[in-house]
Amino acid sequence: MAMSVERFEQRKRDEGLKPNTVRSYAKCVRAYLAWLQQKKEEPSSDNATAFLLRLKNGGYKPSTLVLYRNSLKTYFAAMGKEMAHVKLPSAKLGPPKYYPVNTFKKLYGAAKDPRDRAMVSIGYTTAMRLDELRTRKMKDYNISDIKKASVFVAGKTADDTNAYLPLSETAVKDLKAYLATLPRALLPNEYVFHGSDPSVPMPDSTARDHMYALKKRAGIKEPGAWHRIRHSRATHLREQDVPLPDIQAVCRHKDPKTTMRYARATPEYVRKTLQGKDVI
Repeated sequence: MAMSVERFEQRKRDEGLKPNTVRSYAKCVRAYLAWLQQKKEEPSSDNATAFLLRLKNGGYKPSTLVLYRNSLKTYFAAMGKEMAHVKLPSAKLGPPKYYPVNTFKKLYGAAKDPRDRAMVSIGYTTAMRLDELRTRKMKDYNISDIKKASVFVAGKTADDTNAYLPLSETAVKDLKAYLATLPRALLPNEYVFHGSDPSVPMPDSTARDHMYALKKRAGIKEPGAWHRIRHSRATHLREQDVPLPDIQAVCRHKDPKTTMRYARATPEYVRKTLQGKDVI
């Protein structure tokens, strides 16, 4: 029995999936179910694969095909079913959008609230994705020794293993300053960044609202939110001549081709490379 699109949407919203993603997924699922209705079939892995191949043969862009595949996989998972993996053309990734160093410093400086400041500094130093950042529990952080501080993230490393990400001294100080504002010490299984209930992580939408407010306060008009901080970290490391394999390790990219996006020269990198090399 097919799950209704409305129920699927509600479940994803309850899980904290960002509104734009829920809308995009629902649109794709709705198209799939409409196609099934014409065929008078119930959802299955086989006809989901046939639907994706139909879109592929219809000339859909690789990025759109990937969106449809992710939407259907999420839909099947919501129904407690598995969907076979469908190999699709790789989407071409453009140069990553990032904040130049001075712009990022303005953003960090605008974070007057201890929680916002801790999230920005930890997100930057570890290059964590927003979902990783907001779902870290107190037990994931090791901040007893500021020189060896780290945060644990499960999976999604270059070799798909667990990772202990080092924290900068600034990040540790910001985290401790934030924790000191809480009414009580957090328990090991409670989320560091949360709303009114420490047993529930901060909603995705709340984190994004905080970022938009920070950007407005800092006078930053460029689009993008938390993920741009991740891109900024990798780009700034590249501008400091950090080797690409090391950047891959920091960002935990499975595919080195993803890290190669940062091999493209930024204006700051070109300026630094060419400095002192004029012959006149």
